[in-house]
Amino acid sequence: MQQRSATGPKKQAIRSHSGRRAQHPHWRHPTKRQLAVAARHTRNKLGASSRTPSKDVSPRTKREKSSPRLQTVERCVSIVIPACNEASTLKRTLPRLKRWKRVQEIVVVANGCGDNTAAVARQAGARVLEFSEKLGHDTGRAVGAAAAQGKYLLFLDGDIIWRRQDLVPFVRALERGADVALNTYPLPASRFFDHPTAAAKRALNMVLRRRDLKASSLTAVPHAIRRSALEKIGIPSLAVPPLAQAKAVLAGMKVVACHYVDVGSRNRWKPRFRTNYQTKDVIIGDHLEAIHHIVQVKGQRGGFSDLYRQRNVVEQVQPGSAATDHSGNLAEQGNETPPPRIAAVVPARNEAKTIRSVLRSLKQVRANPILVVDNGSKDGTRRVAQAHGGAVCSFSQSLGHDVGRSVGALIAGQPQCLLVSDADFAVPPNLLRVFANRVLSQHVDVALNHLSRKLKRSQLRDPVSTMKLFLNIALCRPDLGAASLTAVPHALSQKALETIPAVELAVPPKALVRAVTSGLSVKPACFVNVISRNRYRPKLHARRHGSLLEQMVIGDHVEALALLFARKGPRGGFPQPRKLLVLTAAIQEAQSQVHEENTAPRADQQVPPPPDPLQEPAPGPERAPKSQPVKPPLDLLRLEDPFEDDPFVDAAGEHTAVNRKAF
Repeated sequence: MQQRSATGPKKQAIRSHSGRRAQHPHWRHPTKRQLAVAARHTRNKLGASSRTPSKDVSPRTKREKSSPRLQTVERCVSIVIPACNEASTLKRTLPRLKRWKRVQEIVVVANGCGDNTAAVARQAGARVLEFSEKLGHDTGRAVGAAAAQGKYLLFLDGDIIWRRQDLVPFVRALERGADVALNTYPLPASRFFDHPTAAAKRALNMVLRRRDLKASSLTAVPHAIRRSALEKIGIPSLAVPPLAQAKAVLAGMKVVACHYVDVGSRNRWKPRFRTNYQTKDVIIGDHLEAIHHIVQVKGQRGGFSDLYRQRNVVEQVQPGSAATDHSGNLAEQGNETPPPRIAAVVPARNEAKTIRSVLRSLKQVRANPILVVDNGSKDGTRRVAQAHGGAVCSFSQSLGHDVGRSVGALIAGQPQCLLVSDADFAVPPNLLRVFANRVLSQHVDVALNHLSRKLKRSQLRDPVSTMKLFLNIALCRPDLGAASLTAVPHALSQKALETIPAVELAVPPKALVRAVTSGLSVKPACFVNVISRNRYRPKLHARRHGSLLEQMVIGDHVEALALLFARKGPRGGFPQPRKLLVLTAAIQEAQSQVHEENTAPRADQQVPPPPDPLQEPAPGPERAPKSQPVKPPLDLLRLEDPFEDDPFVDAAGEHTAVNRKAF
């Protein structure tokens, strides 16, 4: 068979190297790098002939090659910059932005300035809205948006020197169909991702079911909004950026996080003024106000499922009495005996394999009684619990998550310390004693599992831990970290059982809000790793099934925040330093200034004087009647000679042979 000859620049390079073997006795096989260099030279030689222009086609000149295509650029971007004493920064930023061909106008809202910020902005060609007093955080954005006229609105801050390459992606995102384009700051790799304000941003996005946005928010600049979207959101909502973001998502708008700009490191340092609030508290209050709006629109759980909780069962159980099951058995009553020192509640469902070790650990802490709330078990959990000394209260159907805790707390009465555990795994007795001693010896009303002590950073960033962190931040208890009544074990004092309604124990975050707002002593006890030891249930935990348990826990925290709003207002007691009463007047003033600028005459346009109402109007010029064509009399008509002045006819009236084309 005839071997096919090798072709291509690399094959020719190999042949050229192998042909030199006879000339060089110490020839070695070429390396990969030598082959690549030889192939590059061969490719250049082969391409030289193909790049030479043919005789028929004239080559383009150097000017034609370098000249870009003529494209019409639409000036459709209105840049809004609130500024307060930012003359030095605007002097460098505004000329850069003015040279951008997409910019239609630049609106600078100078509020409370003590320097020449307004003069610098006017000199740079920007439209200036000047206010003598400070409008407050983010209020200048709403005022500037009311005066802007562009199709796209790009919001910046006056204390950062902006570059055009940082702003182009936000405008492109709107051109591709987005309604709101956000900054992806801070990134998960940044240390600011765990800041309390970043936790509030992540929690809001999870409540909005936009986990993909991570910590992106309208609070951070730059961001861009389409004018049509702004009309639906409402201009005053821009004064509270998270509220505007929540309205945009709830309205079904396309909100994207398109580009990262590190505004944390580029933000200019300013001396801290003496105020009775911190900017961090204002941002947290803004996100609480956004969640309050979600609660008003979608209900107290924000549209999240309760996952088959039967809360009405708690109302049927009498405190300190027994609960009746379908077989007629009753749990032991404790009305006649004095309240026990330590009682334990263990909700269980199909936990026959682990209930024995759980009861053994609780007995070593001297817990008596140990109430096992069996809700819908079919594997003999009730029989095993009774055989090992547990007081069982059984139900034929499942009560739902955490409802067994409420039932057990009602049946136990009011012990001095109530330990709450799960039947999934046994907690070591020495750790259970720490929770009991916190309540009995240190007079703590609620002793929680201190999950933040030893969990990894990645574990504290999952949706459930993020909601726990944000709830404690909203309660002004950042020292609790991710500690919550959702996690077991935890201990409650007799005072806590009297203060917290039993039905609220079925929603553990709501019970925590009741305890903190009522002035109870809430402290973490110790760390118990319940995340790795908890039993994995695919239908509840797996994402392919919708992460039902995760969605339920998020709804529990939204319901807890609804209770906080009911007790402390829509901002959860956090400050609101914005002058919202001045906002409406400022927006109207900005719109009136724009109207005056649009209706004002140009310098080269002559304005007629206004008419005098006392003077009679001058009569206009009389119109001459239309003249009718006058027909001459018949005696003046004469018959003209048709051959008169015709160069092609002679005197005898005959046509000459002259060529007419010559004339």
